[in-house]
Amino acid sequence: MIISKPKKGEYADYAIKYLDYLPDDINLVDHLIQNLKDIIELYVSIPNDKYLYSYAENKWTSKEVLLHIIDTERVFAYRALAYARGDKAILPGFHENVYAENSNANNRTATDLLDELKTVRLATISLFQSFSFEQFEIIGKTSESNFSVSAAAFLILGHSIHHMHILKEKYLSK
Repeated sequence: MIISKPKKGEYADYAIKYLDYLPDDINLVDHLIQNLKDIIELYVSIPNDKYLYSYAENKWTSKEVLLHIIDTERVFAYRALAYARGDKAILPGFHENVYAENSNANNRTATDLLDELKTVRLATISLFQSFSFEQFEIIGKTSESNFSVSAAAFLILGHSIHHMHILKEKYLSK
């Protein structure tokens, strides 16, 4: 399934940095599968002593970053589901730092977190495969901006790529 990058007005301004990681047209399922493999490969390469590492005060640990990727995917997939199904409600944003503080990620194993990521990603793939091309063009609203179904798909990918770059640069290069 080839989908096109969302147009301006289909996402919040903060999303541009995530969209820039991706080409204009993608095979969505192929990208989601490859992205999952890339995340797993990166996390398996992290030394055990780096899972609880934080590169600065008030920055997340590697485990918290992974659960943040998972949480964000869930939020964006829910938005896609709601809009594709015709829900006209203005959906709330989410407070990523509050989520991280309450995530319990640091008390879980990396294997457990990666298993959760796999489960969530497979559900996301199934959800997106259920949509028609017309549904990807539907635009809903969040408390911050417009948000299209295609934006949700692209942002799930771009957001995770963004955090993988941060992990490589700030967590694993030292």
